[in-house]
Amino acid sequence: MKLPNYVKPMPRFRLLTNRGEYGYVSLSGKFIYLQPQLYADLLSKNPRPFSVGILIHEEFHLEELNKIGQMKYLLKNTFYPKFRLSHELAAYKQEFVYLKTHNETIDLDKIARDFSGLKYYHATNYQNAK
Repeated sequence: MKLPNYVKPMPRFRLLTNRGEYGYVSLSGKFIYLQPQLYADLLSKNPRPFSVGILIHEEFHLEELNKIGQMKYLLKNTFYPKFRLSHELAAYKQEFVYLKTHNETIDLDKIARDFSGLKYYHATNYQNAK
């Protein structure tokens, strides 16, 4: 698959501090960084639907960051759990639509644990996420 120029492999230093992310958008709003395995898979002729779903998810974040503006996005994402939760749910929705069209299963329990944990800075509790 041909990737846009704004998609890059995750830098080594970020791999050391990774909180379980498959990818992330740079605060500059210019790049999407993906784990090396996902990046390599996306470069293959037939990438796994999971990898494409992650790219779709991160592209949503990139578009939103650029639409909202860097500083406003950073502040809202940092200090407003409801914004963080609704923003992530919207990104997951796009990812899930793609995954469902490829008959992929989705581990909603893992996502609920992520929403209630450090990965999303405790955006909500586990019961609400589930």
